[in-house]
Amino acid sequence: MYLAWYDPDRRRPAHRKLADAIAAYAEKYGRLPVQCLTHRLEAEQILAIADRPSLRIKAVPFVPRNTFYVGESDADEPAAIAA
Repeated sequence: MYLAWYDPDRRRPAHRKLADAIAAYAEKYGRLPVQCLTHRLEAEQILAIADRPSLRIKAVPFVPRNTFYVGESDADEPAAIAA
């Protein structure tokens, strides 16, 4: 499950936008996201800083600029146990 986060403010760096997305995800779901899907340019900016969040950053072609999908894929989630 992912939370979509859009922040078009060109004055804010990508890592600050991602921090807001992570905080919103944690508030909504009560846990931290495992990965972030974002545009290539945002991914490059985030990966270039030393103090980046400890989640996987993945550049994908289908995510537009200034958009961040934070969360976890189905493969990241624990398998459901049948009762």
